[in-house]
Amino acid sequence: MISMESEQPDTSEFGSVDPAPPSESVSIDSLRETLCNEEERMFLRMRALFALRNIGGIEAINSLAAAFNSASALLKHEIAYVMGQMQDGMQCTT
Repeated sequence: MISMESEQPDTSEFGSVDPAPPSESVSIDSLRETLCNEEERMFLRMRALFALRNIGGIEAINSLAAAFNSASALLKHEIAYVMGQMQDGMQCTT
């Protein structure tokens, strides 16, 4: 998201400038559905990805892991990147 005052993209709480703002949805199930939907626009999938990262926890991690089945190398790269940002020691169950 670009701030009107600085005209620079915002920095996330993880210290990165994300290519899309996080979705405003807080429903992990809905975000997972968007992230894993191969027919969905990549921009919306990225928004879901960053929202799940920001929510955190095992359900969010499992949702991110489920999207590793995607055909998109870019999406899989971003998933790995945000999982690294999360630095969560929980094990995935998906």
